[in-house]
Amino acid sequence: MILKRLILNDFRQFEGKNNKLDFSIRDNKHVTLIFASNGVGKTTILSAIVWCLYGGKSIEYGDQKDVFLNKNTFKNLPENGEITVEVILTFEDRNEEYTVKRSVVVKKVNDQQENIKFNVPMVTIGNVPQNNGQDRIDNVLSDAMHGYFFFKGEGVGKYADSKKPKLVQEGIKNIMKIDTREKALDLIKTTRKQFEKEASDLQETLGDSNVPESQKRDIEERIDSIELQINELDKKIEAYEILIKENQESLSKVHSTKALTQQADNCKIDIKKTKDEITLLHDEQKSMITKSAYLALSDEVLSVSNKLLDSKRKDGELPIIGIGKEYIENLLKSHMCICGTNFNDGDEHHQALLKIMNSATAKSNIEASVSALGIFIEAHKNSKSTFTLEFNKILSKITEKEAFQNAREEQLTSLEKKIEDGLPEEDNLMKRSKELHFERDEAKAKQTRLEVELESLRKNLSDIQKLIQTATVHNQELIKLRNRVMFCEQAMDMLSSENAIEIEKIRQELTVRLQKRFGLILHSNKTAELDENFILNILENGKPTPKSDGEDKLISLIFISTLIEMAKDREMSKDSSAIDPGAGIYPIVIDSPYGEFDSVYKKNISEAVKTLAPQVIILLNQEHWNEGQTLGPIFEDSLAHQYALIAHRPKLDILDSERNVLKIGNGPKIDLEVQDVREYTSIQRIEVIE
Repeated sequence: MILKRLILNDFRQFEGKNNKLDFSIRDNKHVTLIFASNGVGKTTILSAIVWCLYGGKSIEYGDQKDVFLNKNTFKNLPENGEITVEVILTFEDRNEEYTVKRSVVVKKVNDQQENIKFNVPMVTIGNVPQNNGQDRIDNVLSDAMHGYFFFKGEGVGKYADSKKPKLVQEGIKNIMKIDTREKALDLIKTTRKQFEKEASDLQETLGDSNVPESQKRDIEERIDSIELQINELDKKIEAYEILIKENQESLSKVHSTKALTQQADNCKIDIKKTKDEITLLHDEQKSMITKSAYLALSDEVLSVSNKLLDSKRKDGELPIIGIGKEYIENLLKSHMCICGTNFNDGDEHHQALLKIMNSATAKSNIEASVSALGIFIEAHKNSKSTFTLEFNKILSKITEKEAFQNAREEQLTSLEKKIEDGLPEEDNLMKRSKELHFERDEAKAKQTRLEVELESLRKNLSDIQKLIQTATVHNQELIKLRNRVMFCEQAMDMLSSENAIEIEKIRQELTVRLQKRFGLILHSNKTAELDENFILNILENGKPTPKSDGEDKLISLIFISTLIEMAKDREMSKDSSAIDPGAGIYPIVIDSPYGEFDSVYKKNISEAVKTLAPQVIILLNQEHWNEGQTLGPIFEDSLAHQYALIAHRPKLDILDSERNVLKIGNGPKIDLEVQDVREYTSIQRIEVIE
C-alpha cells in the first residue's frame, strides 16, 4: 500500500472542495513533510486517512470527534439543510490503483450538526467499482493493524509496551501474512467438525453406544465457545487498559494543570511585587535627582566662584557699594585706585579710597555669599563620581527588576496558554477510574475461570478421543469418516507446527535486524531483542534496562521501521505461486513525532523516521522544525513533497507571530497565520529544490 493522493471536501478545518495533498510514489524520494501550528489541521489529516479507510461514527484522533463538517460551511446551511462531507483517498497496492471515497451526510438541526447518514465506502480498483469495498480495503491492511502505520507520535510507545505482547504478535502475524495459515487452520477445523458430526450421526444409526461421539462433539462445541469468550475478554481487557490509561492521563492533566495554575498565580504575585519595587526605585531615583543632583557639581561651582571673584578684584570691577575692607587696604598699600590709576599719598584718588574705607564692611556682600555657599557645600559636598555611582546602582536595580518582570510575564503567557483548555472534573475521573479498574478485574477473573474450565474440557476431550480411537469399528463408511477426521487433525498439527516454526524464524530475524538498526541510530552500547513471548526488551551491556519516555518512543519507531523493512523484503522475494502470500509494502503516516524531546533525540528520531518505510508522511509543528535547524539536511535527499497548512483567522495571534513562521532552508519565511474574515485552513504547496 502506497498512498498517492488525499482529497478533503468540507472535512473539519478544510473548507470547500478539492483540498488536495499529493504524496510520494518514488522509491528514492519517499518523504512528504506537512507543517502546521497546533490546532490547525495536522491531526485532521491523519484522522481523515484512517476514517476514509475504516469509517466509524467518530474520528480516531483529535477533539470533537463526532464533528465532520467545516464550521463555515455549516453556518451557511439553512435550518434542516443537508450537505455531504467527503474524504477521497487514492493508493496503490501490488500494481493496482485503489480509490476509496467515504462520506457522511450532515444536517443542521436546531443550529447543531447532526450526522444523519454514514455511507458505505465507494471503492474502485483500476476504475472498476467493487461491491465489497470494505473487505477489499481490509485485505490490503486490516483495521486491527492500522495503528502500526497511521499514528500520533505521543502514542507510538504502545508498540514497545511489554504489557501487550499479544498485540505485537498479532501485528507481526498480520503484517507478515502468517495469519493466512491460521485462516487455513480454521477452515480445516470446520471441515473436521463436519466429518466428526457425520461420523457421530452414522455411529448412532449403527447403534454402537460405547463410542461417545455425541459427547465428544458437545465438549468441542463448549471448547470453541470458551475460546471465543476468552478471545473476546482479551479484547475487552485490552480496551479497559486503554481506557484506564486515557483516564489516568486525564487525571495527570488535572494535577498538572493545577500545578500550572499555582505557578501562574505565583507569577502574578511576582509580577505585582516586582512592579511595586520598580515604582519605589523610580521614586528613589527622582528624589535623588531633585535633592542631590546639583551637589554633584558643587566642587566646580566653588572653584568657578573663587576664580570669578579673583578676576573681578584684579580688574577693579567689583561694585563700590558693599566692598570689603581687606580689598581697600590692599589697594592703599599698592597705591592703586579701584579704576586702576596709580596715586600718591594725599591726592584725590588717595582721599577717595580713604572715604570708601570708612564705609567698607568686613567682607563684601558677594564675598559673604560665596563664603556661605562654601560653608553649605562643605557640609553637603558630594562629588560627581559618587553621585553617578549611586545613580547607576539604582538604574541597574531597575533594569534587573524589569528583566525579571518580563521573564515572569512571558512565563505567565505560556502557562495561561497551557491552562486555557480548562480542567476536567477530578471527582468524575476518580469515579470513572474505580469503575474501569473494577470492570477490568471482573473480566480478568472471568477469563481465569474460563481458562480453568477450558483446561478441564481439553483433558476430557483427550480421554474421549482415546476411547474413540480404540473402539472396534467394522463399518467401512464410518472408517472413511474417521480417517478424514484423522487426516484433518494431522493437517492441523502440521500447520500449527509450521506456523510456530515460521513465527520463531521471524522473531529471530526481527531481533537481528533490530540490533543492527539500534547500532546505526543510537550509536550506543544499548541493543534490543524480541523474546519468546514477543516482549520487546532493551539491553545495556547484555542486561535488561528500563526505558525513558523518549527512548520508549524512539525504540517503538525503530521496531516499526524494522518490521516494515522485513515485510517489504518478504514481499519482494515472494515466489510466483498463488500459495505464497508475501507480506506487503506499507507506508507510515506519523503526527508530531518529536514531542518535547531535546535536539539530540530530535536528530535520532529524524534518522529513524526517514528510514521507517518505503513511504513516509510526517505531520509536524513548525516550532520543532525551526528549533532543530539540523533537521532539514537529514530529509534533503529523500524529500518529494512538502506542504504548509495555513491558518486563516479574523484576529491574528500577535503574541505568537514569530512562532507562526516557518523557515525552510535559505528560502523566504512562510507565515502560517493570515488575516481573513473566516476561520479555516488552506493547503499551500512548498517547492522542493532538487
